[in-house]
Amino acid sequence: MGQGGGLAKRDVGGLAFKAKHLGIIRRFSFVLIKKIMEDNLYIAKTLTLIQSDRSLFENRSVYANTKLGTLASHLGKSERVKSFPQLAIYTAGSYGRLEASPYSDIDLFFVVAKSRDSLPEFRVPEIRLLSDIIDIGFRLDFPKFSNDGEYLKILFAEDILNNLGSPSDDYHNYFTARMLLLLEGRPVYGEAIYSRLLKNIINSYFRDYRNHPDDFRPTFLINDILRFWKTLCLNYEHKRNEEESRARIKHKIKNFKLGFSRLLICFATVAALGAYRKNVTPNIVQKICRMTPVQRLAFAAQTSPAVQQKVVEALHLHSWFLRKTALSTDQLEKYFSVKANRIEAFSRAREFGNKIFEILEIMDKDHSNMRYLVV
Repeated sequence: MGQGGGLAKRDVGGLAFKAKHLGIIRRFSFVLIKKIMEDNLYIAKTLTLIQSDRSLFENRSVYANTKLGTLASHLGKSERVKSFPQLAIYTAGSYGRLEASPYSDIDLFFVVAKSRDSLPEFRVPEIRLLSDIIDIGFRLDFPKFSNDGEYLKILFAEDILNNLGSPSDDYHNYFTARMLLLLEGRPVYGEAIYSRLLKNIINSYFRDYRNHPDDFRPTFLINDILRFWKTLCLNYEHKRNEEESRARIKHKIKNFKLGFSRLLICFATVAALGAYRKNVTPNIVQKICRMTPVQRLAFAAQTSPAVQQKVVEALHLHSWFLRKTALSTDQLEKYFSVKANRIEAFSRAREFGNKIFEILEIMDKDHSNMRYLVV
């Protein structure tokens, strides 16, 4: 509950204590606990983060994994979910990044691996499925789905793959679904189908790899990541002209989040891609996509020691962002309604953006990826 309660208060050391405090030892397997510990140990070994930042990332990982594990369990028991053929469900946003807090909403995407034509009925089963999803969300005390459930819809894998780069790509939400899967996706149902979809999407960026195995650059993928970042920036500019004062505050908060979490998922991925001295392969990209954005920065620091201190500084700013956005919607809007607070928030966002740029600039001396981000 933000800076004032819950996990944010309990930034104490010891992951076992945190796990027991949340009750996940009773509800989840040793394998899950071990995975959480390994994820956070990787960051701790790579970076000399201050204790409060390290504890925050650990706390958020435990909390998000706990909630996602409970959600996955409920989805696996739902007859309507199980009756939908070849379905994968994945989350994005703070849950996908394993940075969620009690006020975080959950963004879910639904992708079917079969073709639309192969289903004798679709619309009614879709409505029944999504109705079940909404009920499960309420039972598990997730905040209500954003924009009155506007983005709750089922997509088809072949549409996402076949429309890559086409005019329909962005219009039908294929672009967003694809990029969020790559940059911050985390499966909660249909792991095997999700893995196959991730593999197929990544392979679509490597069409020329077989012809250039010795000097291939993931330029297509980097350009699509950059297109996603620019689209997010342009979408913000399009919506910022509303006159009503509360809407303006909401847009300032969106801009604030754009400068931290959205920037991070895009450019931590670029940094991780640039961390490989040898050619980037589809398998390497799959590994990168399975990392959280924070782990991608840690990986970049591990392979390029010159950026380690910059990464530590960037993650210190990011931890401040996570504490601030853990406030309730009303508290966060109240904070942003004060001009001095807005100045502080956007000053830190600019500093964060500068740190990420400096990381990319230092790494670019060895890898020359910056040229493809600019021209």
